[in-house]
Amino acid sequence: MDFVAPESPQEKAVTLTSGNFWPAINTAEFREQMRIDGTVTQKRLLPALKNALIETHRILFQWQQQEQRLGYTTLDSIPAQTIQEGDLRESELVYLHRRAVFCLAKASLTERYRDIDTTPNGSKKADALDPTIDDLQRDATWAMQRIQGTTHNIVELI
Repeated sequence: MDFVAPESPQEKAVTLTSGNFWPAINTAEFREQMRIDGTVTQKRLLPALKNALIETHRILFQWQQQEQRLGYTTLDSIPAQTIQEGDLRESELVYLHRRAVFCLAKASLTERYRDIDTTPNGSKKADALDPTIDDLQRDATWAMQRIQGTTHNIVELI
């Protein structure tokens, strides 16, 4: 049995911002929460996070506009339940935003990295990742629906 220790990232953490309304996203926090090791370089990680921010904010654009018309200038200023962890208090909306972005970025990275091993075993591993990618996309969708105050029903016509 071979064991390969995951590489730790060598790059400095980067903070991504997307306007004043949305909270910043930190690459180190993303790596830690989503278990992304150093095999995913910063040059590949950043586009995945940027795309996830773009997709999340496009889906939430009309909702954001509505909240801004009500006078809320940041996501954190919107009245919402808070989650307390020790001395840290966080709006559930901020948490859900981060969850949506992180899940979309991880799904994108998983889709792209599953083709590294092209042996028959690698093909089986890639097929096994499909449910994980679907789960991440579902979790992102649910987080965005919760932010908008809607239920997370997904209906597909067959």
